[in-house]
Amino acid sequence: MTDKTLQQIDKLICSWLKQIDNVIPQLITEMTTETKRHRFDLVTNVDKQIQQQFQQFLATHFPEHQLLAEEKSNEMITNEINHLWIMDPIDGTANLVKQQEDYCIILAYFYEGKPMLSYVYDYPHKKLYKAIRGEGAFCNGIKMEEPHR
Repeated sequence: MTDKTLQQIDKLICSWLKQIDNVIPQLITEMTTETKRHRFDLVTNVDKQIQQQFQQFLATHFPEHQLLAEEKSNEMITNEINHLWIMDPIDGTANLVKQQEDYCIILAYFYEGKPMLSYVYDYPHKKLYKAIRGEGAFCNGIKMEEPHR
């Protein structure tokens, strides 16, 4: 995978995250909650809609990419997939339901099994953390310093 291709993917993902930023307030206003495996395992319409919109985004822009996600059946995911996205549409669903500000959208992109891009979007604080293979980590577009070891 070329650096240019990776940059193009990153640009589209950042654009999608900005777009989803406009959708989240309405979803939260109309929030519905269900339980999955047990009463502490929650899923909301916010989780489902964000994931569904990302699936539609992939189908439009990267139809050959696959998605491994929390709110869907992942039976078709195999080790042979060249382009794989892993998503937690809302990490911290219980906090979202309690109207606390500790939740985020998590995305990671793997090409031929290697991590290439990762995103943690802290929606309540409007902070987008991302890492690009070979380029480092960024917060809202500003390169983060590597920790001293």
